[in-house]
Amino acid sequence: MEIIMKRLFIILLVFSSVIFSQWDRVDLMPMRGSMQSFYLIDSLNIIASFKLNLKKIVRSSDGGRSWKYTHDIPANISAGLHFVDSLNFFAAGNSANLIAKTSDGGMTWIDLTLPSSVVEVRSFQFVTTSTGYVYVNQGSMSNPKLRLLKTTNGGVEWQTLDTTLGTIYRVQFIDAMDGWLFGNTVYRTTDGGSTFTIFPTPSGIETFSCVDVVGNNIAFAGYRYFFVPPIYSTRLVQTALSTDGGSTWRVKDHGETMEGDPNKIKFIDSNTVVVLRPWFGSEISKAVLITTDKGLTWSEGNFPENTYYYYDFRILDGRVYMAGEGATFVASGQVISEPWEIRIATETTSILAADFSESGLVVAISGQPQIYISRDKGNSWFKRFSPVFYPGSVFISNDTTVYVGSGQILYKTDDLFSSIDTIAQFPGLVQNIQLKNNGDIWLSSNNVILSSSDNGMSWVTRYTSTGYSVSGLEVFDDGTVYAAIDGGVLKSTDYGISWVTLSLPVQNVYLIEFYDSKNGFIGKQGTAFYRTRDGGLTFQQLTIPGMSAPQKLQCQDSLTFMLSANELFSTYNGGWNWKVNEFSTQPAYKNFGWMYLFNQLDGIIIGYDKRDIFITTNAGNTPVELSSFTASQNVKKSDA
Repeated sequence: MEIIMKRLFIILLVFSSVIFSQWDRVDLMPMRGSMQSFYLIDSLNIIASFKLNLKKIVRSSDGGRSWKYTHDIPANISAGLHFVDSLNFFAAGNSANLIAKTSDGGMTWIDLTLPSSVVEVRSFQFVTTSTGYVYVNQGSMSNPKLRLLKTTNGGVEWQTLDTTLGTIYRVQFIDAMDGWLFGNTVYRTTDGGSTFTIFPTPSGIETFSCVDVVGNNIAFAGYRYFFVPPIYSTRLVQTALSTDGGSTWRVKDHGETMEGDPNKIKFIDSNTVVVLRPWFGSEISKAVLITTDKGLTWSEGNFPENTYYYYDFRILDGRVYMAGEGATFVASGQVISEPWEIRIATETTSILAADFSESGLVVAISGQPQIYISRDKGNSWFKRFSPVFYPGSVFISNDTTVYVGSGQILYKTDDLFSSIDTIAQFPGLVQNIQLKNNGDIWLSSNNVILSSSDNGMSWVTRYTSTGYSVSGLEVFDDGTVYAAIDGGVLKSTDYGISWVTLSLPVQNVYLIEFYDSKNGFIGKQGTAFYRTRDGGLTFQQLTIPGMSAPQKLQCQDSLTFMLSANELFSTYNGGWNWKVNEFSTQPAYKNFGWMYLFNQLDGIIIGYDKRDIFITTNAGNTPVELSSFTASQNVKKSDA
């Protein structure tokens, strides 16, 4: 009796003192936003303009793998900086007739003085710190005249160039002397704008938009309009390459699958050309357009670089560097046709699958082909890129081996996604992967449950539903299997040879969570969860004061559960008492998809939003509370 009373006192002490848990956010996206433009000092040292809510100048000294903020960009100018060198930048203003410049790397800025008759700056380009060209509307807003202005003293004075030209849409200068005007006619100057001549463009391109010239090699990119009645219109990419100064051309209309409005084209060498291809109506480009055979064939690039959106690119020593949305910075190798290196990419996407191991390994996979990995319980992370698009399930086998279901394919990696192998392919989506102690793999593929005892070489069908999906699967080494299928729950005690349908207290059950073959929970998300202690013969509704809309429950063992609902609830005595957890930073949503305690101290929770990853190093408890809690672990399972 005295021992029982002491034990009861310890438990009461614990749960009268353990009221709140503290969870700290892990920020996987320290640079949320986008890189608008950049300048390469060399292959390691880079300057970029960065935009989120605020606009910043950032620098990297490791080739774009990490970045540091250096200066704010004034609120009245654009984040799309035009770089001349590492100190001299120009920027368009928020007002129609403003251009600003800095000569000290962004520490201070001054506004350029344009002629008073300028009502709108359409575009501009400074090819040196002193020589610049500005394409403007001049006159009045009711009757503006399109003009090209030039300065040779950094914007102090301006001269108006040839005013007899026809309608001009875009202006581009290759260098201080070689410039191009694109409109109803293409004009070229080779004397810095003193004279312009009509350039004999190749037939087959409807509208020219950008050019590059290296010796006798000329590359054009443009577009043609494409209409799908009654309302849809777009632009389709066209390209033309010449290796003999424009005498002969290789013209390519890229067809209805290649939408875009190209705004930058560059030679890497005489054979290789890269095009930045924004979508029509957008200033950013998804992937790129590349030829390595003088325009005979074209490619949109490889995975993973062709999955991102870009604002700017530059070429240095035969390599392509690109920056864009989601703080993305990528670099090609010397062989551009090989996959490029993703130096950094932090776009906001949802977490779709995650798993944990007792040793502290965490694998979380997002909707982009990005895999976030931690070996230290979520304290620090690194990222891999793989062909795992939209994963349905992930299972950690050991500290280096992980199984992933993506689409209809089961993948396996033995080196934490440095490489990945295809194990098997199925007719339906691969989900609910589990690996048993004997090495058997279990999974579901749409409405079918399968297992393999030879690492995926052959598969045995364990159950086929007449419905649509298997939403939950639990397999135990004694042969007990539970499966949530089409709103019901099935049970087998002989590894799926025979099945019975459980009688449930609620319809449309899509969640099951068992911590052994007889004890666990079933649930209807948003409504109620129910607990069984006899393998599904009977159920009792889980009730917690203040809890509503339960979504996900995780059973660590017979004593430790976490429940994601309107709050995050946890219990350490098998459900006798529950506490509401607290957060140092509030999550966007408290609907967490994955929860895990590595031990009595360290834990992690992961939400579907990538901002909602939190860790704790004390299970939310003070050391005094934990010492009391440790003593209470002598409670028998039957007592819980």
